[in-house]
Amino acid sequence: MNTNKEVSISVAIGSSRPAISAIGSALGCTYSKPEASSCLPDYDKKIAEAKAIGSVDIVLSRPARKFRAITTDVISTKVTTDLDGTVVILVNEGLDSEIRIPVSSDMSKAGVVTDDAVAKALKGEDTNIHFADLEKLVKILNTLNQNEKTRLIKVREDIELALKRIDSAVAENIKKVETYKRELSIDNAKTVLETGKNSSVEINLHD
Repeated sequence: MNTNKEVSISVAIGSSRPAISAIGSALGCTYSKPEASSCLPDYDKKIAEAKAIGSVDIVLSRPARKFRAITTDVISTKVTTDLDGTVVILVNEGLDSEIRIPVSSDMSKAGVVTDDAVAKALKGEDTNIHFADLEKLVKILNTLNQNEKTRLIKVREDIELALKRIDSAVAENIKKVETYKRELSIDNAKTVLETGKNSSVEINLHD
């Protein structure tokens, strides 16, 4: 005689057989999840230090991020129930990589890579969001990486322009000092005096 648990599982499987079958067929494959992390692990420390000295240092308004796909081998799948009776699919049960996928009548989007699903996963709203299509996930993540790289290139261009303008200001200041010192030099003063002695002014008076 079937138990209530077995009946529940059987009903759930019947309502979502294609999706459950697809998940079960992933045995020996990998599932993936996206990860966003800072390229500057000590960014918060740098911000704190900058504020402590009166914001003298120049820092980015936020740290640059890198986006990676974290992959895990699927070594086991199992349909069971949670303590509250919810039928779930357990992937890699009992391992650190375990994920729980609730079984529902509409599982067509489970593990499907979409922009919205990836964005939700990156925000950490649901740690059970994983994807089966690694290539499609990587395509989205590398688009995000390229966008971040484009922003950094723009920052680099701004920095290079600022450096050129600072170098120009330094050169201008030095030139002003050299010109002023030359104008005040003794030799130059003598030249002016001697030129004054040797020169004559003729005034013609006509009736």
